[in-house]
Amino acid sequence: MRRLALTIVLLAATAPVATAAVQLPTAPAPYALGDRDVRSLVRLSPTTFIAGTDGGIFLSRNTARSFRRRYAGSVDALTKDAKSARTVYAAIGGRIVRSTNAGLTWKVMRKLRATGPQPALTSLAVSGSTLVAGSDLAVYVSRNTGRTWRRRPVGSPVSNVAIQPGTGLIWLAGREAGVGFWSRSGNLSFVNAGLPATIVGGVSRINVAGITFPGGPGNPIFVSVCGNFYSVDNADLGGMPWRERQGVRQGTNPSCDPVTPGLAGPLLLAGNRRDWGYCSDASGCSPLGEIRSGTVRAMVRRTSATSRRAATVLIGTSAGLVRVNLPRGLR
Repeated sequence: MRRLALTIVLLAATAPVATAAVQLPTAPAPYALGDRDVRSLVRLSPTTFIAGTDGGIFLSRNTARSFRRRYAGSVDALTKDAKSARTVYAAIGGRIVRSTNAGLTWKVMRKLRATGPQPALTSLAVSGSTLVAGSDLAVYVSRNTGRTWRRRPVGSPVSNVAIQPGTGLIWLAGREAGVGFWSRSGNLSFVNAGLPATIVGGVSRINVAGITFPGGPGNPIFVSVCGNFYSVDNADLGGMPWRERQGVRQGTNPSCDPVTPGLAGPLLLAGNRRDWGYCSDASGCSPLGEIRSGTVRAMVRRTSATSRRAATVLIGTSAGLVRVNLPRGLR
C-alpha cells in the first residue's frame, strides 16, 4: 500500500508523474553533514545554503556539496529575511542570532525578556524590521529589528509563525488552538472552521503544525493538520471554512506528528516520517521514495531542472542531509 508522510504540493500546472506501485526508491545515504539532526534549511542563492542542526549553524557556498560550521549550539529555528537576500536569523536556546552577510558571521541579538529565563523558541518569521518569534505559550513581536520586543500571549503551544506577504499580518499555527492571526487593531482571532480536531484526554484540539503563503492567484494560505493540507484564499477569509486541498491521509499518524511546510520555487514542501513525494491538484498524491533512516525535518530546492538534468532537492533529516532528484516533470 502506498505511503506518503512527506508531501510536496505542486502549485504550478504540472503533468502527473508515474511512480512505482510497490517498491519505492530509497534516497542515498546522508552526506555533507554526517549524521547530524538537520532541523532546518535555507537557500540564499543558487550556491549558498545554510543548515540549522543540533550541532550548530552550517554554511555551504558550493551548492551544498560541503558545509562549514559558523556558529555553535542546538538550532531550534532558522529563517531568512523576506526582504533581504543576505540576512538570516536563528533561534538557539532562548536567544536569537543574526547574520547580515549570508551566514559568514553571527551576532547575538537583544534578549526577548529583560530579566528572568528566556522563553524556549519554536519558530521564527522575519520581514524587514518586523521579527516574530513563537514560543511555548506566546508570540514575541519586534517592529524595530529586535531592539525591543512585545509579548503577545496565546495560551497554547505555538508550532509555527508566519508574516503574510503584502498585508504584514502575523499568523500562528498552534498545537492545540489551531490557526490564528492578529488584526491591525491587535486582536487575536482564531479561524478554524473546516479544520479537523482530535480528542486528547477528552479535550478537542486542533493540531496545526505549519502555515505558509506560497503566492499565486487568490494569495492562498496553506496550513498542515495531521499530515493533510488545507487552504483558503486570502479574499475568502471572511467566508471560511478551510478546504482540504489535497486529501493527504496518514492512517499511521493518530498522534498528528509535526508536518512543517517550506517553499522551493513553485513547490510547497512539508515533511515528516520517512517518505517523500508530491501532490498536484489534478492527479492527487504520488509517493516518490523514502529516506534510509531518521525522519524528515526540512526540504529546499538545490538545483532547478535543465534540458539535461533533473531538479534536485535537499532533505534535512534527523539522521543527516540527503540529496535527491525530482522526476523530469517536476521543476
